[in-house]
Amino acid sequence: MEYSTHTNTNYGSYNNTTPPLIVLFYVLAGLSLLGGVILCAKLWPGDPGYGSEWKIIAYTPSFTWLTVGIVEFAFFTAIGQALTYLKQIATNTRESKSYATSNSKNFSDDSVLLSEVSNNSLYIDEKSYDPKTKNYFGKIVEIDVQQNKCIVKKDVGGNIEKGLNEIMVYKII
Repeated sequence: MEYSTHTNTNYGSYNNTTPPLIVLFYVLAGLSLLGGVILCAKLWPGDPGYGSEWKIIAYTPSFTWLTVGIVEFAFFTAIGQALTYLKQIATNTRESKSYATSNSKNFSDDSVLLSEVSNNSLYIDEKSYDPKTKNYFGKIVEIDVQQNKCIVKKDVGGNIEKGLNEIMVYKII
């Protein structure tokens, strides 16, 4: 499957614009906080008059609305942040799949298993591939012929350890 940076009517936009739903949650967060502050100010008890004082119960409605505004602000902001992170995960996954597809080669006579290569040290920092699926693994970091293992650094982070017969590389002449 090929991914595009153009707008797809079925799945939305694949470009780096912020989706309207995320913007909506941030706007709702701001309006909630603003509304809580406005209602707090409107429900604030007026001057009780000379020599008197309001009891704490008189302030309850204003503090309630201020608290509701702050809680709604936090709630809508958290939803907006979660959607932003999910969008970034989807974008990274799409780019990773696209990268793996673009790096998946048609192997022919110029590819060989790492276990069949005579001078393994030439293949440090070279690209490695899965011999079964032909998918890109990452760059080779370390080769240990005695233990028949190879450590590959994945582009998405982390390392994987494979046997020399589980890694395919392009021949270096």
